[in-house]
Amino acid sequence: MDDKDFERIEKLFIKQSEAFDKKLDAQAEAFGRKLDGQAEAFDKKLDGQAEAFDKKLDGQAEAFNKKLDAQAEAFDKKLDAQAEAFDKKLDGQSATFGRQLDAQSGDFHRWIGVQGDDFQHKLDLVVEGVQMLGERMDRMETRLERVEEKVDKVVLDLSAHRADTEAHHGVYRVKEDI
Repeated sequence: MDDKDFERIEKLFIKQSEAFDKKLDAQAEAFGRKLDGQAEAFDKKLDGQAEAFDKKLDGQAEAFNKKLDAQAEAFDKKLDAQAEAFDKKLDGQSATFGRQLDAQSGDFHRWIGVQGDDFQHKLDLVVEGVQMLGERMDRMETRLERVEEKVDKVVLDLSAHRADTEAHHGVYRVKEDI
């Protein structure tokens, strides 16, 4: 092996290192795009569900109000004694509706909290994965440094061996076929 061989080996190592860096950069970029897409999709889905809930709640409130208005008109025509009984019944229905609305609102808030916790958990997993990838890259860099040190030692050994064989040209002879 001569200096040209070592230069070719060094170029090969540099080429492989650059290819590895490019591939790692591409994977990191793709991962970032995927994470952004998933976050955006989650936000859209959450917004859609909140909007659907609001529409449903508004529809139920509107339907209830229409029904209440119709009953109020019919009962206004009745005697004052029946109006008092109706007011009691209406108060009871309003309280029930309020409790149901409060229960649904509480359920919705709990659901939003669970979704937030789930998203945070997934985000924590992604962060952990990125940290693990960084640690792996550090280990690969350490290994590459060790390989470079070994190659340097081999170069020194070969140079010393060649110098030794050239010094004893009468006894030893190196034949190079190129």
